[in-house]
Amino acid sequence: MQQLLNEVKNINKKLNSMDAEIKTINQRLENLEQGQNRIEQKLNVTHDQVFRNTEGINSIKEELDTIEAVTKENLYDIAKLKLIK
Repeated sequence: MQQLLNEVKNINKKLNSMDAEIKTINQRLENLEQGQNRIEQKLNVTHDQVFRNTEGINSIKEELDTIEAVTKENLYDIAKLKLIK
């Protein structure tokens, strides 16, 4: 009977140890999930910034194209005016 009680105590000790390890693992998983959520939030912010920057770059490209076209016309006009002199 005493041997059975000792075995049961040993089993309980092992179970308690396993419970502690499971709690530690659960806490680490929660920390990982929180970290993942922070990374996802930062990624979303970065994605939004890249999108806005891309829109700005496209707008600048369009403006440069317009400036280039106007500059070409101005050059033609200057050449014509020089011929008139």
